[in-house]
Amino acid sequence: SLEGTNAIPPEYMDCPQVRSGNAIILADPDFTGLQLRNTLDAQLKGNCRHAFVPTNDALLATKTRYKEEGDVGIEHVRPEAIRKAIAGSRPSDSTRKCFTMEDLQGYGLHVRFGAQTPMFSVKARRWAVAEQLGIGWCDGKRLLKQLNQYGFTPEELQRAVEACPEEQFQRRPPQQ
Repeated sequence: SLEGTNAIPPEYMDCPQVRSGNAIILADPDFTGLQLRNTLDAQLKGNCRHAFVPTNDALLATKTRYKEEGDVGIEHVRPEAIRKAIAGSRPSDSTRKCFTMEDLQGYGLHVRFGAQTPMFSVKARRWAVAEQLGIGWCDGKRLLKQLNQYGFTPEELQRAVEACPEEQFQRRPPQQ
């Protein structure tokens, strides 16, 4: 875990990009990347921008000597996808409240406690949408926090939902 660590060496904290708020965080679209993103955001006190790439763009296509096929990492992303992510970077705002749990329920990304819904289909749907947005796997509470904090719009969420094939919503998500 990166909690409580200084992910940025002190000598970099005084560089012009960091001082001006033009530092961009582009992390792996997985849980470790999320931890790094949160640590850096806290260290920079929100004075930075965040770029996201869809998980499918960050997958290693073929096995190498050191990595397995399907490994997730920014190093596997095509340059044009990185340019697009950086161009679409967004600030962090932990006070933003654009989305609610009811919004997520409306998209089938969250269910109320005790609801009679096949839970794995909701998890699979949420997982597929989070992959499209490049935020990695997350539960309903974390998805809500990230949608709000990183300034995703209702239109972006709608596009991510529509981009996921229905059969993807039927499969069981990976265990985290």
